[in-house]
Amino acid sequence: MNARRYFYPLDAIRGVAAIFIVLLHMPEFFGFRPASAYLAVDLFFALSGVVIANSYEARLRTGLSLKEFFCIRWARLYPLYILGSAISVLGLFLGVLTLESTSRQSLLVLLGILMLPDLASSRTLYPLNVPAWSLFFELGANILYARYLRLLTSNRLRIIVLLSALGLLGTLQIYGGLDAGSIRQGVPGAVCRVGYSFSAGILLYRACGEMPFRLRGSRAGFALVAILGVVAGLLLTSPSPTLRPYFDFFTVVILFPALIYCSFQIQPGEKAERICKFLGGVSYAVYAIHRPLGDLVRGIPKYHFGVVVGSYAPQIGFCFLVLLLGLGWLGDAIYDQPFRRFLLGALTTKLRLQPKLAQ
Repeated sequence: MNARRYFYPLDAIRGVAAIFIVLLHMPEFFGFRPASAYLAVDLFFALSGVVIANSYEARLRTGLSLKEFFCIRWARLYPLYILGSAISVLGLFLGVLTLESTSRQSLLVLLGILMLPDLASSRTLYPLNVPAWSLFFELGANILYARYLRLLTSNRLRIIVLLSALGLLGTLQIYGGLDAGSIRQGVPGAVCRVGYSFSAGILLYRACGEMPFRLRGSRAGFALVAILGVVAGLLLTSPSPTLRPYFDFFTVVILFPALIYCSFQIQPGEKAERICKFLGGVSYAVYAIHRPLGDLVRGIPKYHFGVVVGSYAPQIGFCFLVLLLGLGWLGDAIYDQPFRRFLLGALTTKLRLQPKLAQ
């Protein structure tokens, strides 16, 4: 595959999944908790596989170096990640956020700046920004993919997918579900989750990324709404503890890849494209800053005024979500893109990379 395509439905799926992560981490804001929303992370990994293969596979095969690829990916993730961590540091300063160990606070801040996990913690790998654990594993998968691309034939990727699926079965045996990865003990589960979904996304792109669009106009709009409805339904589903392992495995291994496959065939109309681009454009910002910002919004009224924001659910949740979406939209133009350009420009000069990298 040589030509890069733009898959608008994947943007919409990513945006909806990010919103469900917010609902998962801020249940008191909304008055409920979507029981299966943690599976959105597996969906993110699969979407990342598609996007990375679409955007970089041809470039990596024709001269883009591993160093250049790493700089591009790191610069893409770091600005919003560090913004979320900075919000948590502000929470520490205001006294509305506490860490597991105050004696290690300076070390935790340093690890946060370096985007490194805290392997000594028994609670979370990223105390300043809990959801960042998935960014760490996604970036690791990206680098391994770029490093060994010439060895990653489709048959070898299928082997990785099969071995990772077996690892997922082991994760289910240990945890009773696939909600693993944010703590040190869950690292093996996180490796299996990213190994399966990221590799499956690459395989899907290689096999189906050039499929002709079969649905356009109003039919495409109905199909897109149906796909988003299925995604939302899956993330809302609350199976019994007995059915949970089967539900998680079937959703991640079968249903998510099937939804992505269906999305390849949809070319939405102009209005739907704009909505998809908006959801995709704000999705990472929503994911990267929602937890620290939510802790701040919850902590300041509680610790300084004795007000429990959960008493105003779900109205406070709706307002918080609107705030997040607005910040994601504004932040893309006035913070994220300029910061990315600055980082790439600095790296281009420092590491003597190709000038076009910073463009």
